[in-house]
Amino acid sequence: MKKFFFTFFAFAAVITALVACGSDNDDEKLQQEVEKRYFTIENAIFNEGAFPQATVQEDIDGLSVNQSALAGGMNFVTVVTENTYTRFFIGIRGINGYWSCTPSNQSNDGVYNTYIIPISYSTDLEEGMVMLVAAQDSQGNTTEPYETEINFVESLAGDLTINLTFNNDKDVDLHLYTPSGEQIYWDNRGGQYTKDDGTTGYYGLDHDSNPACRIDHLNNENIVIPSELIEPGTYKVVVNMYENCDTSIPTSWAIMSRYNSSLISTSTGRNPATGVYPAGAGNSDFTEVMTFVITPEQANAARHTTSKLRFRPSPITQAEALKIEEAHYFENLNKR
Repeated sequence: MKKFFFTFFAFAAVITALVACGSDNDDEKLQQEVEKRYFTIENAIFNEGAFPQATVQEDIDGLSVNQSALAGGMNFVTVVTENTYTRFFIGIRGINGYWSCTPSNQSNDGVYNTYIIPISYSTDLEEGMVMLVAAQDSQGNTTEPYETEINFVESLAGDLTINLTFNNDKDVDLHLYTPSGEQIYWDNRGGQYTKDDGTTGYYGLDHDSNPACRIDHLNNENIVIPSELIEPGTYKVVVNMYENCDTSIPTSWAIMSRYNSSLISTSTGRNPATGVYPAGAGNSDFTEVMTFVITPEQANAARHTTSKLRFRPSPITQAEALKIEEAHYFENLNKR
């Protein structure tokens, strides 16, 4: 547990740099295929070939990673160790290729080194994987590969997508304020709407993780809005520690906002945005993360002037919400 405390004291400083790595590309085509199917690592070198073999009988000490993945979301490989590593290898079982990353930023509290490697999942992600992670020291000694199963979690797709990821079992909530002043969050989730062709679609929040500390281990939340309901104007994204289920440990989080599968340029804040709730953090902070603007041209505003398509969330009932959360809770329990 002591190591876990040290993991995040320097997290904010480290993660803003997003662990700068080298930038070569040995096989561009293979890299594009793998990254489209699974994930990318900022500026890392992708190498074709088998995952590096261990040269010492030693495991990586103090490694943690979120075992749930949503399309378009993020994850963090975090290592807190007394050892000093100069390079990390990250791969996927069954894939003939892997990433090599040399962190240019790390933290050291005098005892432990903290390394944080951010991972961005593809918007086309549609399956789980077994992730491989190994570390190498300055003498070229490579550890045994750490293997962890990453479970793919189904989520809604939309032209505007906001994804929240956090690294442990807390009730951290995602909020989106629309230009018309509506607030999408756990108590105003959205619902069905009528498409131009007469069929129905869904918009709003489709995952609310660990509600009231009923732990589901998902640690992801997702808000989607389809093109028919996108308003022009300013959107505001907020993260909120609704309930700190374990005040003895800190919690890191990341939010990514995409429009038409591309990261949105922000008016305020950063995208992706990252932060840390320290150990002992209280509830209901409502931290503004970012704002961004969807222009009338982007939203095709003229098309959305009819009352039929005006964006006015109609929340599902609390009873329906409870059924959804119970289904998520027991589904994740059955996987463990």
